[in-house]
Amino acid sequence: MRVTDAEVNSAQHDAYLGIITTHSEPLGTAMLEMGTAAGIAARSGGVSDFSAAVQAISRVSERSGAFLDALASAHCPAYLRGADSAIQDALKLLIDGSHRGVRAARAADGTTLVAAAKEIEVANQDMVVAAHRITAWRSGVARP
Repeated sequence: MRVTDAEVNSAQHDAYLGIITTHSEPLGTAMLEMGTAAGIAARSGGVSDFSAAVQAISRVSERSGAFLDALASAHCPAYLRGADSAIQDALKLLIDGSHRGVRAARAADGTTLVAAAKEIEVANQDMVVAAHRITAWRSGVARP
């Protein structure tokens, strides 16, 4: 879809970008904490480490849900809808993977926990790629 500068509603575009910037950092922090906690729990097998992993993975799910809710209630510009759909799909995968990770941590299943953490990381990478498409669009780098 070719879009001219005259067709861009700057206020709507900037508000949409604001959602991405507001939610990306807390989700990124939760992802780092989750990766660390899951790795420690899988290696140690300790009850307290699995409990910490449950908390860290739950934060990923909560922050992904908040991000998804914010995007769902936003007015996404038509020219960004493909990337918006990709972000929303990735966030849904993050939430789904988080639920599996929590179940694995509660069962003290380190192998399944690591697999879920890897799945969550892949979904996160998909979300980051789509977010970069959106942020690069404004600069003209990603425009058709």
